[in-house]
Amino acid sequence: MKNVCYSKPCGNLRVSVVFLCFVAAAAVHAGTLAITDPSPVTEAFSADGAAVITTIPITQLSASAFNKGLVQSEYPSWTINTGTASPGSFSVSRYAAAPYETTLGGTEILATYDNGSPVASGDTMRWIQFVSTNVPLGGTSSPYIDPRPNTDTLPFYFTSAQCASYTSGNSLTFYDFSTRNVSFLSTTDPVEWRGNLFLVEWDGAKTVTARDGFQWGWDMKSATKGSASGKFVNPSPTSPPAVLTGVGTPTFTWGDGSPFGSPPSSLSFAGSSFNPKPGDTFTLGTLNYFNGTTLVGTEAHGVDLSIAVAFDNVPSKSMSLDTTLELINTDNLGIDPWADADYVSFTSGGYVHSFHVLEGQSAQADLLAKIVASTVTPINASPGSLDYWVNDIIYSIDLIGFGEVVGAGLITDVPVAIPVPGSLALAGLGAAIVTRIRSRRRVRSC
Repeated sequence: MKNVCYSKPCGNLRVSVVFLCFVAAAAVHAGTLAITDPSPVTEAFSADGAAVITTIPITQLSASAFNKGLVQSEYPSWTINTGTASPGSFSVSRYAAAPYETTLGGTEILATYDNGSPVASGDTMRWIQFVSTNVPLGGTSSPYIDPRPNTDTLPFYFTSAQCASYTSGNSLTFYDFSTRNVSFLSTTDPVEWRGNLFLVEWDGAKTVTARDGFQWGWDMKSATKGSASGKFVNPSPTSPPAVLTGVGTPTFTWGDGSPFGSPPSSLSFAGSSFNPKPGDTFTLGTLNYFNGTTLVGTEAHGVDLSIAVAFDNVPSKSMSLDTTLELINTDNLGIDPWADADYVSFTSGGYVHSFHVLEGQSAQADLLAKIVASTVTPINASPGSLDYWVNDIIYSIDLIGFGEVVGAGLITDVPVAIPVPGSLALAGLGAAIVTRIRSRRRVRSC
């Protein structure tokens, strides 16, 4: 992709670039390739934190890798030759994954070919770049000759006017900042982009001789795609006096229900896979709650839920979300079922709902959350004549609430007055009820 900024601001990158073309002598031996960028940026994030862009390693290409057939198909009257490697040297002084404006991401490259000696009259050196991508633009299909749409009738990356304007001695410079919109990730994840860049000799008419070159490129992936897992830790009180199992696992039980022929009360957390954009509400996992009938003095009154959030494409950003749950074990008077219902409440993180379940019954509810992406103040660096920005993202997760309850339970605001006998009707809870009780025999579909 040709995205020429010259010396004017280009989104959040300021670019000072000189494009050079020169007259070439006959090429004979292999050109060398050196990465001279003092601080290449291999990973960057889109401005909204939704995408991560990573560069691929630059690899040298021989003339045999030149896509002769593609050029010939578009320019059937031309003669396309593959010659020996170039006699000079390639150097890449800038190679950086980067965001662009607010919705784009990609990679910027600045490379120079030095022929090493004065050039002879006649042929001229040009760049031809082949792009392979799963998101082609410009009404073309992959692979294609860059740019698309073409800015002239020739197969070269720069126009003749650009080459004439930016000739300097024996050197030829190449610049590109290829990008794609982050929105493509909704249908294509990852977005892949590869550029095969070749040095060629052109006789000024219809004959091209390809020399060697190199491949560069990048991938764009969802930064917030991942999964969650959880475990219950730090119960209060510990055992003894409480009767507990499952500490440090996804399923935690408390209380002795054997005198009543009842299983203990239990909580389990099943983490979910997710792929939201920052700011979107998503399901972090499902909390399953069983209200057992247990002996007084054997119950737990609190436990921590530690949720590990793992990001698939940026594992360095994975995190742990820790929250404390208060376990309210009510006395069973047998008068009002909802007065006998135990419940669990979040006591940290500003979350203000409780999850009630009828005695001897179970229910489950999705735990909803959102990812917050905060941009770190960019770092401005200036290697050589090129100014650029390097950004970073810090992620955090906020609990939002519960989803719909399945089973013999309901969600209320905290604190909430449990209905007294004679006021069992759900309507008596008024606006405090966020999610109404569903059929006890309903089975959750997968």
